[in-house]
Amino acid sequence: MRIRPTVTLTALATLLAACTSAGSDAAPLGSGTAASVVLVVTKAGCAPLPATLRAGPMTFAIRNESAPAVSEVELMKGTRILGEKENLIPGTTGSFSLRLAAGTYTVYCPGAKTDKATLLVTASP
Repeated sequence: MRIRPTVTLTALATLLAACTSAGSDAAPLGSGTAASVVLVVTKAGCAPLPATLRAGPMTFAIRNESAPAVSEVELMKGTRILGEKENLIPGTTGSFSLRLAAGTYTVYCPGAKTDKATLLVTASP
């Protein structure tokens, strides 16, 4: 039995959409140019650079530089997790991408000295 690539890609896209925890504040990244947010995890914390961006698609590039007690990074809106990267032992990298609406978000890196930082997303022009 041969599976058509378009059927496989459609099924994969449906599965990925079902696995996201995104709601009205965030959506899986589709098309468009994504802004980059760098999260360097250290024992001190994981503040986003830049800390203020315009609404739209964003890619979070994460690197655990030196924090053995921190193994994950989460992006939250209130108590809801919108995106996360786990298994981030020191020296490893990871990423996730979302489309964010205007608002205030929390970058959470449990185990760091300062485990929460703010990401401000402003309205698109």
